[in-house]
Parts: sequence; structure tokens; C-alpha cells
Amino acid sequence: MKNKAINCRVCSIKLTASNRNCNTSRCKSCYNDYMREYLKTNKDKHNEVMKKWRAKNKELVHQMNVNLATKKFGSLIKSITHYCKKTRHEVTDGYVRHRLTKHDPLLIAKDIPNDLIELKRKQILLTREIKNYA
Repeated sequence: MKNKAINCRVCSIKLTASNRNCNTSRCKSCYNDYMREYLKTNKDKHNEVMKKWRAKNKELVHQMNVNLATKKFGSLIKSITHYCKKTRHEVTDGYVRHRLTKHDPLLIAKDIPNDLIELKRKQILLTREIKNYA
């Protein structure tokens, strides 16, 4: 008995090994479109599922992050260095919170109000301008 050719159930393209996505009956582009729409409509549900999965698989998530950093930057140290330089240059909320909580172990980053973060960011940028001007 011959294997019957399977077509994508959305666009009717013949599915081959190169354009088939996993074990679905959709081609890659149709599957990606479907997942894009699914994630838009079920964002909270998806985030909750992923949060639980990450909590269960901490070592796997860590290894995936290390692999990504190594692939992108060559090593984990270079990746961390790049991230630190980027946050310092862009004066992100995380960087400002770190600056505020660095010397006070009782202060928690989540407790810092956004108004204080904005003021501290302006102070940092103003200090940088003064140093560059002088």
C-alpha cells in the first residue's frame, strides 16, 4: 500500500519534510500564523504555562540560556558584559533599581516607585552630561 500524500489543511500545499512543522497537519507558514494568533488571544494562559514549565525545568532553562549566550557572543562572560554595558548605556529601569538597592540590603527593587526611578535616571543622565562637559 502506497503512502498517501498529505496536504496542509489550511493552504492545501503538499507537506514534505522541509515544509512540515512537527506532527501537525499544517505547513510551517500556516502553523506560524496559527501560533501567532493563538498567542495573541491566549497570552495569559500561555505565560502561566511557560512559567510553570520554567519552574519545573530550571536546569534545562539555564542550559538553554547558556547555549544561546555562547552561540550569540562566544561565551557567557562576554554575554553578561554586553548586557551590563547595554543597560548602563540605556539607563534601564533595572539598572536604576540596581543602583538604588546596591548599598542597602533592606531595600527591595520591587518596592521602589516608578517616580523615584525616573528621578534617579534623570540624575544619572545629568551627572553624565556634567562629566562629559568638564
